[in-house]
Amino acid sequence: MANKFSKGALMTIEKNPPRCDTCIYVLPSYTSSTGLRCGLEYARANALVRKLRKMDFYPIVKADNACESWKP
Repeated sequence: MANKFSKGALMTIEKNPPRCDTCIYVLPSYTSSTGLRCGLEYARANALVRKLRKMDFYPIVKADNACESWKP
């Protein structure tokens, strides 16, 4: 089977930029002015605590913000 790519050819892979709207931790929120909240603490918490916290506990984020905890 022949290789489609010549030696030295580079393939570019598009990655999502580090933005809150592309983060695995983002939570949709009707009570947020931006419609988004950071769910990092939600992801870290155990199941019981997740159910007890109100959405106001999680910080409001803008879609184009990002932090050091961003994950695609």
